[in-house]
Amino acid sequence: PSMARSIFLLYSLSRRRLSDSIRGLFFIPTTLALITSLFILFYISSTSNLFTHPHQNLLQLKRSRRSSAISPPTSPIIQTSRQKPTRSPFSRLPEPAQVNETPKNGGGGTENQWSIKLQMDSNGNYVNNEVFHDRDIFLENYKEMNKSFKIYIYPHRQDDPFAHALLPVDFEPGGNYASESYFKKVLMKSHFITKDPSKADLFFLPFSIARLRHDPRVGVGGIQDFIRDYIFNISHRYPYWNRTGGADHFYVACHSIGRSAMEKADEVKFNAIQVVCSSSYFLSGYVAHKDASLPQIWPRQGEHPNVASSKR
Repeated sequence: PSMARSIFLLYSLSRRRLSDSIRGLFFIPTTLALITSLFILFYISSTSNLFTHPHQNLLQLKRSRRSSAISPPTSPIIQTSRQKPTRSPFSRLPEPAQVNETPKNGGGGTENQWSIKLQMDSNGNYVNNEVFHDRDIFLENYKEMNKSFKIYIYPHRQDDPFAHALLPVDFEPGGNYASESYFKKVLMKSHFITKDPSKADLFFLPFSIARLRHDPRVGVGGIQDFIRDYIFNISHRYPYWNRTGGADHFYVACHSIGRSAMEKADEVKFNAIQVVCSSSYFLSGYVAHKDASLPQIWPRQGEHPNVASSKR
């Protein structure tokens, strides 16, 4: 019996050691895999911006009051080209603003200095992807745009055979596609218009897709040919289209037929800015980074509704 007990004890110890060794062999590769994964994550985080929080790229404004004169900024400042007319007002980065305050008590002048600090990417380049998340900078840039932004409209005579589609209408627009006509009427009277193309930031192509559709000389089937011929004419008569390939030109379309109107003028579809009333009409040709969606309105006739608050 003592011999059997000894053999059983040795057997139990050997199984326990074997089990411990097997368990140890299982944890070794698991531990190595975990360490390797952590090392890979650390390497990516140190060489990439995948782990950078988007708000770290926000433009940080620090306002400091000083009684002395404004010292030269120590932070790097981004400077952009202002050459006309090829510059785009939507890609312009705002410049740092310097605001001077008049002393209230007649004492030493107080001056404010705004400094801009930008984050750097892994290549050492300054990045600023979310400039317009800052309200003050957006407002400043908007005011500058509202003051200096200019649009040139290709001119057409009243006796032009297609004046009804190229000039603003002389009546109150109505129906589903009134936004297209309203846009042209308001634009023609706005302070953004310039008659000097050398001062223009953008060029407006004034044809109306909705009105061409109802023209018996054009119709739905002839709109593509009309647009192709129109672009051919302005590109040979004026130099502005050819300078940018139409990238600083735009047109407005509210009718769904506009989605196929540029099929014979690819340079318009892919280069020009398309301002459309519904981007869902233009899924095949709508390019989100350059095109824009225009709010669609449907004017109602009759008296305006009473929107005054009522007592309950």
